[in-house]
Amino acid sequence: MDPNGKNGRYTFKDNKAMIKRFFRKFMKKAIGKSANVLVLGGSNSFIRDGYVHHFRQKLLEQFEAVTIVNRAAGATTSLTSIGSIDNIDVDPDIILYEYSLNDGGHLNH
Repeated sequence: MDPNGKNGRYTFKDNKAMIKRFFRKFMKKAIGKSANVLVLGGSNSFIRDGYVHHFRQKLLEQFEAVTIVNRAAGATTSLTSIGSIDNIDVDPDIILYEYSLNDGGHLNH
């Protein structure tokens, strides 16, 4: 039995708390430095004023410089980036991996 009494089930609230804890620990180690972000995803990663833009703005509150390398490709699934992950020529501090919408439609067939 799960010591938390959840039998292995986690809610969005649990995930949000885990992400916040991870982000705080990461920030403590990197405050004042630059952040290099690699984006792998579908077309949502290209939307003007979308999540990548807002994520960058949030990082700029903590870091002196933020570099975003956007390797997203529209109309693709997570399998596309898995196949090309060995060819990544950057050394990111953070990888944003967004394929939820495209995988939902393609992987069910």
